[in-house]
Amino acid sequence: MRKILFVILFFVATIANAQCYTKFKGIEIKGTIEEFGAKLEKQGFTFVKNNPGVFGYTGKYWGEEVTIVVFYTVKTRTTYSVNVIFHDKDTREYIEIRYNKLLELLTQKYGEPAEKNVPFDAGGEYLGEICSRWKDECGGITLKKTHVAMSKYHNEDVVILTYWSAEGYDLNDAELLEEL
Repeated sequence: MRKILFVILFFVATIANAQCYTKFKGIEIKGTIEEFGAKLEKQGFTFVKNNPGVFGYTGKYWGEEVTIVVFYTVKTRTTYSVNVIFHDKDTREYIEIRYNKLLELLTQKYGEPAEKNVPFDAGGEYLGEICSRWKDECGGITLKKTHVAMSKYHNEDVVILTYWSAEGYDLNDAELLEEL
């Protein structure tokens, strides 16, 4: 009986101490931006730009050219979020089709989203974004259809698929609080 109790306690302790991260294309969203970026580049993505807290990449995802935006904490350079941006293909219908297909497949894989937000007006014009979110204690996935300013002169409808680590977001918040 004592052995069974010990095994159960060991198993529970192991699970409690295990680190849990969301993955993007099989890559855990953890570690430094340099480590994460090297793994993306091994999968064929090309580094294009960085700003404090953000690295940008381009490459193929789902057979399409996309922009990958990776967020990291500035102080420890820990990766905590990956955004895949599907750009419009000259029509709003493309964005509708892409969003709906991703929503269907993500729902098939993860179940119904924990949160859903659909702010359209009666005429069908965008008033904000459509957002669906799957969450657990480790992080989650957000699927968003929105209209963004890509530059001072160019606006674009996009679908953004975000994978994020709750632990990484907490670390980023803690680092930002230190600066206040």
